[in-house]
Amino acid sequence: MINLARHTNLAWSAGIIDGEGCIFIHLQKRKHRPLPSYVINLRVKMTHKVTVNKLQDIFNCGSIYIGKTPKFKNTYSWTVASTNAEYVIGQILPFLVTKKEQAETIMEFASIPKHKGYPGNSRSHEYIERQHSYYLKLKELKHEGN
Repeated sequence: MINLARHTNLAWSAGIIDGEGCIFIHLQKRKHRPLPSYVINLRVKMTHKVTVNKLQDIFNCGSIYIGKTPKFKNTYSWTVASTNAEYVIGQILPFLVTKKEQAETIMEFASIPKHKGYPGNSRSHEYIERQHSYYLKLKELKHEGN
C-alpha cells in the first residue's frame, strides 16, 4: 500500500532538488592517507528557510548551515552526505527529471562492493579507480547540463 503523504513529499522533494539542489561526489585527499576518499553529497541552498527545514524533516537527516548572499540576505543550506545522501537520492530517484541521470550515476557509484578492513588499507587501487570513474562521469554530466 502506498502512503500518499510520503509519496507526495518525495515528489515535492525531487522537484526542489531538481531545481535548487546539487548532487555530487566529493573527492577528499588527505596528507596522512595515501589514497583518496569519495563521498556522496547532496545539497540544497536557498534563502527560504521553511523549504530547507521541510527537506530535513521529510528525510530526518542532514545538517542545515546558515550563510549570507552578497546582498546580506540569509541563505540556508541543507547538506546530506554518505549513506544518508544515498538514501535520499534513492528515495527521490523515480521522481527526478533534470538530475535523474546524475542520481542514477550516484546509485551506481554506491553499488560498488565495499571493501572490509581498516582505513587506508581496506581499498584496492582497482576500487579507487572505479570510484574515480564515477566521479569523472558525474562531473561530465554536470558539465553537459544533465
